[in-house]
Amino acid sequence: MPGSGIWLAIDGGRAAITIACPAQRTPSIAVHWPDSSQLTACFDRWTTRRTPVVSTVDGDARAFAAAVALTSAFTLATPAASFGLPETSRGVVPSFAIGLLGTRHTSRLVREVALSTVPIAARDAAHRNHISAVVPDAEYGERCAHRLLSLWSEVGAATIRDAMQTLADVDAAPDLARIRRIAVAGVEEQLRRFGDGRTDQSYLTPE
Repeated sequence: MPGSGIWLAIDGGRAAITIACPAQRTPSIAVHWPDSSQLTACFDRWTTRRTPVVSTVDGDARAFAAAVALTSAFTLATPAASFGLPETSRGVVPSFAIGLLGTRHTSRLVREVALSTVPIAARDAAHRNHISAVVPDAEYGERCAHRLLSLWSEVGAATIRDAMQTLADVDAAPDLARIRRIAVAGVEEQLRRFGDGRTDQSYLTPE
């Protein structure tokens, strides 16, 4: 986003978002804020994605950055990390972040971070199952993320997309009966794959 202090770099299948400190920004450059259609597209693309995202956080994740990190498939944070929505303290309702967080977390968490504006420390977030794990440092977190990305690459995009779709379907299921249908349909597909030799149960063998 020109002039906002936000950069996106893509290299070797990995994307990194860098958000500069306010002092690093250039106030003389006009910021071109997105319109409602762009915001809608952003929300839909993120919440309906079928590619898992790993976020590694080493420092203060605030506002939109906190929402993105906490709604990733995996969130790894160092002890120095924290997550918060400070907007309300300045008279701004963080509606976009509230909406994103509401797709993955309980109403209690969303209300807490939005209304109190007090950030949640990494260890507290892990204890309350808001993030995947606390890692010793950023380098270790990067290695963990790389292992996950390598695994998904070996498994194949189609399988990962199917797994993400199943997770999304279960999340959206209105009742237990619908979840049962999803589960049964999945087992039937597994049996078909066993029957025609597309896969086996070698995954049960200890490595």
